[in-house]
Amino acid sequence: MLNRLALTYKEWGLELGATSLDRQFLLSTTVLVAALSAYGRRAYGDCLAGTPPTFTCSGANTTQQTITFDDDAVGTVPGFSVVTADPRAVSITGDGALSYTDANDSTLTAADTALYIRSNGDVTGGNPGSITVDTNGALTGGNFGVDARNYGSGALSVTANGDVTATSITGIYARNSSSGTDLDVTTGPGTAVTGRRDGIFARNYGSGALSVAANGDVTGTTSFGIYARNSGSDLDVTTSAGTTVAGAFNGIVAHNYGSGTLSVTANGMSPAPISTAFLRGT
Repeated sequence: MLNRLALTYKEWGLELGATSLDRQFLLSTTVLVAALSAYGRRAYGDCLAGTPPTFTCSGANTTQQTITFDDDAVGTVPGFSVVTADPRAVSITGDGALSYTDANDSTLTAADTALYIRSNGDVTGGNPGSITVDTNGALTGGNFGVDARNYGSGALSVTANGDVTATSITGIYARNSSSGTDLDVTTGPGTAVTGRRDGIFARNYGSGALSVAANGDVTGTTSFGIYARNSGSDLDVTTSAGTTVAGAFNGIVAHNYGSGTLSVTANGMSPAPISTAFLRGT
């Protein structure tokens, strides 16, 4: 590169001594590193790349954090939060196995979706597309608290140990495509999942089982508390004792179009009716 710089200077008709050229090279390198550093921070905000594909989110942020990388593994440190008027608080997309892990009570609030995570498919010659979400922060979005969509051949899992709220549509939306396998949604004890339409909407088009375990309250203000529909094998919905699952039409809707069993165990209270349908082969 030094030779290339020297050639460039000669092309410009400049004659620089070695000391001057060294200074110019050092200055150019410093500016380049600074520019690249600034670019990286603009690209990923305060969710910064470690050893790819690992990203660590930190600080109190007021702008959307967007991470686009195959096999994203996104984690948090204490004090991380995003409260923004942007469409999403955290947006994670890419091929392969994507994950968001937060054990630090990280608050995510955004105009449309608090946490958006989408695997576009499998990595060629690598990991199958899958999604794992494990969070204990309070998540609030206009349309979705959590919006998780897997278009790969793996599984989708959402564990929410904090409150999740959507002021317009669905608290937790989880969708596994026909390429996928299992879909699991679990909420923690003492939590509240609330959507203006549905509390939890879980749709598994994949070949595996669908499981929804509500260990806290779930409310769908204008529609269903829990809506679970499976095209794979078994469908299981369970609510814990002392919880309330409420909806304007039904507390729980469980439809199994797959080849396995259908089980609904409501240990808590469901003020609205529970609707179940075993629709094998339809």
